[in-house]
Amino acid sequence: MIDPSSPGSRFNTGALSLAHPLSGILPSSEELRKMGRPRYQHPNVKRTRPKHGRARWYVRVMVDVLADRNRISRREKVLYLGFCDEMGKREAEKERDKQLQTVNNTPLVIQSQVKFSDVAAAYKDTALRGMKSGRHSQEHCIGKNILPAFGELALYEIEPIKVQRWVYGLEDRGLARSTRALNLSVLRSIFESAELWGYFQGRNPCKRIKLGSGGEIFNRRALTPDEARTLIAALDEPLRLIVETALFTGLRVSELMGLTWDAIDRANRTLTVKQGKSQQGDLDEPKSKAGRRPHRLGELAKRFIRPANAGANDLIWPDVSCSSLQHQMTWRAAKLGIEFKGFGWHTLRRTYATIRHLVETSPAPSADLVRDMGHTNERMTAHYIQEDHDIVDRLRDLVFFHGTNPGSSKLS
Repeated sequence: MIDPSSPGSRFNTGALSLAHPLSGILPSSEELRKMGRPRYQHPNVKRTRPKHGRARWYVRVMVDVLADRNRISRREKVLYLGFCDEMGKREAEKERDKQLQTVNNTPLVIQSQVKFSDVAAAYKDTALRGMKSGRHSQEHCIGKNILPAFGELALYEIEPIKVQRWVYGLEDRGLARSTRALNLSVLRSIFESAELWGYFQGRNPCKRIKLGSGGEIFNRRALTPDEARTLIAALDEPLRLIVETALFTGLRVSELMGLTWDAIDRANRTLTVKQGKSQQGDLDEPKSKAGRRPHRLGELAKRFIRPANAGANDLIWPDVSCSSLQHQMTWRAAKLGIEFKGFGWHTLRRTYATIRHLVETSPAPSADLVRDMGHTNERMTAHYIQEDHDIVDRLRDLVFFHGTNPGSSKLS
């Protein structure tokens, strides 16, 4: 199992607070040892006598439950071991011994009774705190899809079959495969954190869950050169310069919103990514270590004119949000007839990657393209490249029009 606190984990839990994240909900391990002790139960296997239906093997046990934060009590519980026509008594006894290993472990039984909603709240307060990127999308998954399905359940009640039905339910609601994968990853990470904190043991119920059939419901295509020029011409400032910069450099929208005046070097006609700005307005490091990178701006550098009252560390676009700009851009694209389901800031990034890759005429993303996209490997960059023959043909027209020889891949 991946340690969510390790640097390589997709959902790094970060630095946990000094106080235990669930200290106000459940006793600590030391308190549990004082409140109870491991039990020894070994009841005989019995057989049900149903009037209708199939007979089952079962045992009766006493289970420790958390009455309140400082007191436990015991309740009788029936453990069903299997159907009599599917297993003999000796197999049922083996299954009994297996289940009793958990039942007789008082601390583990008590810990597993914590509500999933409490663990999810602790996860948001600790694992997501200080996260450089992805915090908003994870919080959205938790609030909209995960808590409505599992919030009122205890950890031990969330079984693989329930998780699988939940994923299929997301598919029935029309969520794309990548969105289902993200939701499942967040749920898996919450269980990994619960295990790290000592409130969950055993097999993560999110393992080996199928995402279902169906592809993406959003169109992930790039714009053609003509569409890109038409869009730019129809936009007003400051959105026009922002979109031009995105198409010319492939910057992420968070990197665009985080640009300061000292990031622009007009003399050398370059731009340097130093930070990002989240949708919540938080300034932080770029999304990845490779995100800190320079970019050539060419003639576009002349368009960045710093106001007299603006400081070097001031944001270039301090009063705009990516959501409002997205709305303006999408509205204008719809008026032009080039808007589609999935059109947005990532469309501009895909357009840059696609056109740049096709101009370079290399079979795989070049090292320069991977660097300029702010990626750590070419596999991620390849996801942004759309092999579109119409774009190839139009690029050829543009290249020849600008005076480049047919055998050359460089614009004059």
